[in-house]
Amino acid sequence: MSLLMQQHFSQTYIEKYLNNIYNYVLDTIEDEENLCNLLNLDYTNNNQNVDYSNILTQGIYLLRYAYAYIFEYKLMYTELLDMYEKNNINILSIGCGTCIDFDALLLLKDKLNKRFTKGLTYTGIDPVCWNDNLKHKYFTTDKKSKLNCIQSNLEDYCNNKDITKLIDVLVFPKSISEISTEELYNIHSLPLSNKLYILISARNGSKDDAKLKSLIYNYFQERLGYTVLENIPKSDLEGGIRKHDNSFVYPNSIKNFLEKELQECCKDNENCDDKIECTQKLDKSPMLSSVYVCYDIVVLEK
Repeated sequence: MSLLMQQHFSQTYIEKYLNNIYNYVLDTIEDEENLCNLLNLDYTNNNQNVDYSNILTQGIYLLRYAYAYIFEYKLMYTELLDMYEKNNINILSIGCGTCIDFDALLLLKDKLNKRFTKGLTYTGIDPVCWNDNLKHKYFTTDKKSKLNCIQSNLEDYCNNKDITKLIDVLVFPKSISEISTEELYNIHSLPLSNKLYILISARNGSKDDAKLKSLIYNYFQERLGYTVLENIPKSDLEGGIRKHDNSFVYPNSIKNFLEKELQECCKDNENCDDKIECTQKLDKSPMLSSVYVCYDIVVLEK
Protein backbone atom coordinates (compact mmCIF):
# COMPACT_ATOMS: atom_id res chain seq x y z
CA MET A 1 0.00 0.00 0.00
CA SER A 2 1.30 3.47 -0.87
CA LEU A 3 1.87 6.27 1.62
CA LEU A 4 -1.53 7.72 0.77
CA MET A 5 -4.02 5.36 -0.83
CA GLN A 6 -5.07 6.65 -4.21
CA GLN A 7 -8.79 7.25 -4.02
CA HIS A 8 -11.07 9.95 -5.40
CA PHE A 9 -8.54 12.75 -5.94
CA SER A 10 -9.24 13.24 -9.62
CA GLN A 11 -11.10 16.10 -11.25
CA THR A 12 -14.19 15.24 -9.19
CA TYR A 13 -12.57 15.50 -5.76
CA ILE A 14 -13.59 19.11 -5.04
CA GLU A 15 -17.14 18.40 -6.14
CA LYS A 16 -17.36 15.38 -3.83
CA TYR A 17 -15.83 17.36 -0.99
CA LEU A 18 -18.31 20.24 -1.36
CA ASN A 19 -21.36 18.06 -1.98
CA ASN A 20 -20.68 16.15 1.24
CA ILE A 21 -20.74 19.43 3.17
CA TYR A 22 -23.75 20.71 1.22
CA ASN A 23 -25.84 17.64 2.03
CA TYR A 24 -25.03 18.01 5.70
CA VAL A 25 -25.95 21.71 5.61
CA LEU A 26 -29.33 20.88 4.06
CA ASP A 27 -30.02 18.44 6.89
CA THR A 28 -28.88 20.90 9.54
CA ILE A 29 -30.62 24.05 8.34
CA GLU A 30 -34.05 22.52 9.01
CA ASP A 31 -33.39 22.86 12.76
CA GLU A 32 -32.47 26.57 12.63
CA GLU A 33 -35.08 29.15 13.61
CA ASN A 34 -33.12 32.02 12.09
CA LEU A 35 -29.88 32.59 10.23
CA CYS A 36 -28.70 35.68 12.11
CA ASN A 37 -25.33 34.15 12.95
CA LEU A 38 -24.50 34.00 9.24
CA LEU A 39 -24.90 37.74 8.65
CA ASN A 40 -21.32 38.62 9.65
CA LEU A 41 -19.74 35.74 7.76
CA ASP A 42 -17.87 37.96 5.33
CA TYR A 43 -14.27 37.87 4.10
CA THR A 44 -14.01 41.67 3.95
CA ASN A 45 -14.67 42.09 7.68
CA ASN A 46 -12.49 39.08 8.57
CA ASN A 47 -15.56 37.10 9.68
CA GLN A 48 -15.66 38.96 12.98
CA ASN A 49 -18.42 38.33 15.54
CA VAL A 50 -19.16 34.92 14.03
CA ASP A 51 -19.99 31.95 16.24
CA TYR A 52 -17.88 29.18 14.73
CA SER A 53 -19.18 26.67 17.27
CA ASN A 54 -22.50 26.72 15.38
CA ILE A 55 -22.61 23.71 13.04
CA LEU A 56 -24.55 25.49 10.30
CA THR A 57 -22.09 28.37 10.37
CA GLN A 58 -19.26 25.88 9.98
CA GLY A 59 -20.93 24.34 6.95
CA ILE A 60 -21.70 27.65 5.21
CA TYR A 61 -18.17 28.87 5.95
CA LEU A 62 -16.72 25.81 4.23
CA LEU A 63 -19.07 26.03 1.25
CA ARG A 64 -18.13 29.67 0.81
CA TYR A 65 -14.36 29.54 1.33
CA ALA A 66 -12.98 25.97 1.26
CA TYR A 67 -12.87 25.82 -2.55
CA ALA A 68 -10.58 28.86 -2.78
CA TYR A 69 -8.55 27.92 0.30
CA ILE A 70 -7.83 24.39 -0.91
CA PHE A 71 -6.69 25.83 -4.24
CA GLU A 72 -4.36 28.25 -2.46
CA TYR A 73 -2.98 25.64 -0.08
CA LYS A 74 -2.36 23.28 -2.98
CA LEU A 75 -0.16 25.96 -4.59
CA MET A 76 1.55 26.60 -1.28
CA TYR A 77 2.33 22.95 -0.58
CA THR A 78 3.48 22.43 -4.17
CA GLU A 79 6.14 25.09 -3.65
CA LEU A 80 7.09 23.58 -0.30
CA LEU A 81 7.57 20.10 -1.78
CA ASP A 82 9.73 21.51 -4.56
CA MET A 83 12.22 22.84 -2.01
CA TYR A 84 11.88 20.33 0.84
CA GLU A 85 14.76 17.85 0.99
CA LYS A 86 14.07 15.11 3.57
CA ASN A 87 12.18 11.86 2.99
CA ASN A 88 9.98 12.37 6.05
CA ILE A 89 8.01 15.40 7.19
CA ASN A 90 6.23 16.55 10.35
CA ILE A 91 3.70 19.36 9.85
CA LEU A 92 1.95 21.41 12.53
CA SER A 93 -1.01 23.42 11.23
CA ILE A 94 -2.11 26.13 13.68
CA GLY A 95 -5.73 27.27 13.44
CA CYS A 96 -6.50 24.46 11.00
CA GLY A 97 -10.30 24.42 11.20
CA THR A 98 -11.34 21.15 9.55
CA CYS A 99 -7.75 20.64 8.31
CA ILE A 100 -8.51 22.13 4.89
CA ASP A 101 -4.80 22.44 4.21
CA PHE A 102 -4.46 18.69 4.74
CA ASP A 103 -7.15 18.15 2.10
CA ALA A 104 -5.06 20.30 -0.25
CA LEU A 105 -1.94 18.33 0.60
CA LEU A 106 -3.67 15.09 -0.38
CA LEU A 107 -4.26 16.48 -3.87
CA LEU A 108 -0.50 16.16 -4.30
CA LYS A 109 -0.60 12.43 -3.53
CA ASP A 110 1.75 11.44 -6.37
CA LYS A 111 4.51 13.68 -5.04
CA LEU A 112 3.84 12.60 -1.48
CA ASN A 113 4.12 8.92 -2.30
CA LYS A 114 7.47 9.43 -4.00
CA ARG A 115 8.96 11.87 -1.53
CA PHE A 116 8.04 10.74 1.96
CA THR A 117 9.10 7.14 2.02
CA LYS A 118 9.88 7.43 5.74
CA GLY A 119 6.51 8.89 6.66
CA LEU A 120 4.29 11.94 6.82
CA THR A 121 2.85 13.32 10.05
CA TYR A 122 0.26 16.09 10.04
CA THR A 123 -1.11 17.62 13.24
CA GLY A 124 -3.80 20.26 13.07
CA ILE A 125 -4.88 22.28 16.11
CA ASP A 126 -7.83 24.63 16.45
CA PRO A 127 -9.64 26.04 19.51
CA VAL A 128 -13.03 25.47 17.85
CA CYS A 129 -14.69 22.05 17.90
CA TRP A 130 -15.43 21.47 14.21
CA ASN A 131 -18.11 18.91 13.42
CA ASP A 132 -16.74 15.55 12.28
CA ASN A 133 -19.35 15.32 9.51
CA LEU A 134 -17.63 18.25 7.80
CA LYS A 135 -14.22 16.61 7.77
CA HIS A 136 -12.39 14.26 5.45
CA LYS A 137 -14.51 11.63 3.71
CA TYR A 138 -12.28 10.56 0.83
CA PHE A 139 -8.88 9.66 2.17
CA THR A 140 -7.01 7.01 4.05
CA THR A 141 -3.41 6.68 5.15
CA ASP A 142 -1.09 3.76 5.64
CA LYS A 143 1.12 2.88 8.61
CA LYS A 144 3.78 5.41 7.59
CA SER A 145 1.34 8.30 7.69
CA LYS A 146 -0.34 9.93 10.65
CA LEU A 147 -3.11 12.52 10.91
CA ASN A 148 -4.00 14.21 14.20
CA CYS A 149 -6.83 16.76 14.57
CA ILE A 150 -6.77 18.30 18.05
CA GLN A 151 -9.08 20.85 19.65
CA SER A 152 -6.65 23.18 21.40
CA ASN A 153 -5.35 26.72 21.36
CA LEU A 154 -1.69 27.28 20.61
CA GLU A 155 -0.65 28.09 24.17
CA ASP A 156 -2.12 24.91 25.65
CA TYR A 157 -0.67 22.79 22.86
CA CYS A 158 2.80 24.25 23.34
CA ASN A 159 2.65 23.41 27.05
CA ASN A 160 2.17 19.72 26.28
CA LYS A 161 5.41 18.09 27.44
CA ASP A 162 4.64 14.87 25.55
CA ILE A 163 5.44 16.46 22.18
CA THR A 164 8.94 15.26 21.34
CA LYS A 165 9.06 14.72 17.57
CA LEU A 166 10.83 17.53 15.71
CA ILE A 167 8.50 19.79 13.75
CA ASP A 168 9.67 20.54 10.19
CA VAL A 169 6.83 22.78 8.98
CA LEU A 170 4.62 25.33 10.74
CA VAL A 171 1.47 26.30 8.83
CA PHE A 172 -0.87 29.21 9.55
CA PRO A 173 -3.86 28.66 7.22
CA LYS A 174 -5.65 32.04 7.22
CA SER A 175 -5.24 32.03 10.99
CA ILE A 176 -2.33 34.22 12.02
CA SER A 177 -4.52 37.33 12.38
CA GLU A 178 -6.59 35.49 15.00
CA ILE A 179 -3.62 34.60 17.21
CA SER A 180 -2.10 37.19 19.51
CA THR A 181 1.62 37.93 19.35
CA GLU A 182 1.96 36.77 22.96
CA GLU A 183 0.41 33.42 22.15
CA LEU A 184 2.59 33.00 19.06
CA TYR A 185 5.69 33.37 21.22
CA ASN A 186 4.82 30.10 22.98
CA ILE A 187 6.17 28.30 19.92
CA HIS A 188 9.64 28.20 21.50
CA SER A 189 8.35 25.42 23.78
CA LEU A 190 7.92 23.10 20.80
CA PRO A 191 10.66 20.81 19.42
CA LEU A 192 11.56 22.64 16.20
CA SER A 193 13.87 21.35 13.46
CA ASN A 194 17.07 23.27 12.83
CA LYS A 195 15.79 23.79 9.29
CA LEU A 196 12.25 25.07 9.63
CA TYR A 197 9.65 25.98 7.01
CA ILE A 198 6.91 28.46 7.91
CA LEU A 199 3.88 28.69 5.62
CA ILE A 200 1.56 31.63 6.25
CA SER A 201 -1.61 32.11 4.25
CA ALA A 202 -2.63 35.71 4.89
CA ARG A 203 -6.13 37.14 5.04
CA ASN A 204 -5.76 40.52 6.64
CA GLY A 205 -3.28 42.31 4.38
CA SER A 206 -0.88 44.68 6.12
CA LYS A 207 -1.87 43.46 9.60
CA ASP A 208 -0.90 39.88 8.79
CA ASP A 209 2.26 41.09 7.08
CA ALA A 210 3.30 43.04 10.19
CA LYS A 211 2.65 40.02 12.40
CA LEU A 212 4.67 37.80 10.05
CA LYS A 213 7.65 40.17 10.18
CA SER A 214 7.45 40.33 13.96
CA LEU A 215 7.29 36.54 14.20
CA ILE A 216 10.20 35.94 11.85
CA TYR A 217 12.58 38.78 12.64
CA ASN A 218 11.84 39.64 16.26
CA TYR A 219 11.19 36.11 17.42
CA PHE A 220 12.82 33.43 15.28
CA GLN A 221 15.89 35.46 14.38
CA GLU A 222 16.60 37.51 17.50
CA ARG A 223 15.27 35.19 20.21
CA LEU A 224 15.64 31.69 18.74
CA GLY A 225 18.78 32.21 16.67
CA TYR A 226 17.44 31.29 13.23
CA THR A 227 18.66 32.79 9.95
CA VAL A 228 16.27 33.48 7.07
CA LEU A 229 17.36 31.50 4.00
CA GLU A 230 14.39 32.31 1.78
CA ASN A 231 11.18 34.33 1.89
CA ILE A 232 8.85 33.52 -0.99
CA PRO A 233 5.65 35.60 -1.27
CA LYS A 234 2.76 34.80 -3.59
CA SER A 235 -0.06 37.23 -4.36
CA ASP A 236 -0.13 37.94 -8.08
CA LEU A 237 -2.88 35.71 -9.50
CA GLU A 238 -5.87 36.96 -11.45
CA GLY A 239 -9.06 35.46 -12.85
CA GLY A 240 -11.15 32.51 -11.81
CA ILE A 241 -9.61 29.57 -10.01
CA ARG A 242 -10.70 27.09 -12.67
CA LYS A 243 -8.72 29.12 -15.19
CA HIS A 244 -5.59 28.09 -13.29
CA ASP A 245 -6.63 24.54 -12.37
CA ASN A 246 -9.31 22.80 -14.41
CA SER A 247 -9.80 20.14 -11.72
CA PHE A 248 -11.42 22.74 -9.45
CA VAL A 249 -15.09 22.48 -10.35
CA TYR A 250 -17.58 24.32 -8.15
CA PRO A 251 -21.07 22.73 -8.31
CA ASN A 252 -23.71 25.09 -9.72
CA SER A 253 -26.36 23.75 -7.36
CA ILE A 254 -24.33 24.86 -4.33
CA LYS A 255 -23.52 28.22 -5.89
CA ASN A 256 -27.24 28.82 -6.50
CA PHE A 257 -28.04 27.78 -2.92
CA LEU A 258 -25.56 30.23 -1.40
CA GLU A 259 -26.56 33.12 -3.63
CA LYS A 260 -30.36 32.74 -3.74
CA GLU A 261 -31.89 29.84 -1.82
CA LEU A 262 -30.18 30.34 1.55
CA GLN A 263 -32.15 33.49 2.38
CA GLU A 264 -35.40 31.58 1.80
CA CYS A 265 -34.45 29.10 4.54
CA CYS A 266 -34.76 31.68 7.33
CA LYS A 267 -37.94 30.93 9.29
CA ASP A 268 -37.77 34.20 11.23
CA ASN A 269 -37.36 36.61 8.33
CA GLU A 270 -40.65 38.42 9.03
CA ASN A 271 -39.34 39.57 12.42
CA CYS A 272 -36.19 41.24 11.06
CA ASP A 273 -35.84 44.98 11.66
CA ASP A 274 -34.37 45.43 8.20
CA LYS A 275 -35.42 42.58 5.93
CA ILE A 276 -33.73 44.09 2.87
CA GLU A 277 -30.34 44.34 4.59
CA CYS A 278 -30.78 40.87 6.07
CA THR A 279 -31.56 39.41 2.65
CA GLN A 280 -28.52 41.11 1.12
CA LYS A 281 -26.23 39.82 3.88
CA LEU A 282 -27.50 36.27 3.39
CA ASP A 283 -26.07 36.26 -0.12
CA LYS A 284 -23.04 34.08 0.64
CA SER A 285 -21.60 33.79 -2.85
CA PRO A 286 -18.66 31.39 -2.89
CA MET A 287 -15.12 32.62 -3.35
CA LEU A 288 -14.26 31.51 -6.89
CA SER A 289 -11.56 34.04 -7.77
CA SER A 290 -7.81 33.56 -7.48
CA VAL A 291 -7.15 37.20 -6.54
CA TYR A 292 -7.40 36.36 -2.83
CA VAL A 293 -4.42 33.99 -2.98
CA CYS A 294 -1.82 35.45 -0.64
CA TYR A 295 0.83 33.43 1.15
CA ASP A 296 4.46 33.46 2.25
CA ILE A 297 6.90 30.57 2.59
CA VAL A 298 9.81 31.38 4.90
CA VAL A 299 12.76 29.01 5.21
CA LEU A 300 14.80 29.30 8.43
CA GLU A 301 17.92 27.56 9.63
CA LYS A 302 20.20 27.57 12.66
